[in-house]
Amino acid sequence: MLPYTQPAPYSSQWGEDRWLTERLVTPRRGVFVDVGAGDGVRGSNSLFFEDQGWSGLCVDPDPRNREALARRRCRLQMCAVASGTGPQPFSMYDVKPSWSGLGERGVGYTVVSIVCRTLEDLLTEAGIERIDLLTIDVEGTELDVWASFDPERHRPGIVIVEYDDSSPGRSTAHLHRAFGFDQYELLHRTPSNLILRGTDAVSRQRWPDA
Repeated sequence: MLPYTQPAPYSSQWGEDRWLTERLVTPRRGVFVDVGAGDGVRGSNSLFFEDQGWSGLCVDPDPRNREALARRRCRLQMCAVASGTGPQPFSMYDVKPSWSGLGERGVGYTVVSIVCRTLEDLLTEAGIERIDLLTIDVEGTELDVWASFDPERHRPGIVIVEYDDSSPGRSTAHLHRAFGFDQYELLHRTPSNLILRGTDAVSRQRWPDA
């Protein structure tokens, strides 16, 4: 399989949205939260579900993505998500915007100052309680996003999170341990993302096996 080659109506980079719809029974009128949403189309893990009638929130700090994201029906926040609030340096990769991320990253990046907010604040502002699908693609600060909200309160049913087994702090085992082996089961792994499902009764009821 090659990235970005899924047939319509799917849009995920490695078919994560398609895998969910083929292997699980997806909720009707669910709620998604897409952190690091990019342009909201190419490689999006949430667009398919929005097109199926879901509501949700897209969050991205890159000003180059604002115009495209504004065409989505979901709520939009143009900021970064972190456990600490306030301005932080954000490195925009000149060649491939999807590789942009918090911090100063060296040659080939343009560094700007962007606002960081906690995911908990964004969820409160959007009036979101239970999350059916949480997708996190932030180029290295995944666990800082996780630390910025209360997962016990919002209890994401499915989590799609980017991993990198060549980096100990972003490896499959490290991320799964941080989320809780007893709280989330690893269902599937693509070349870029892990798909985990909550072990609680509501998550399994909302996302039963097909």
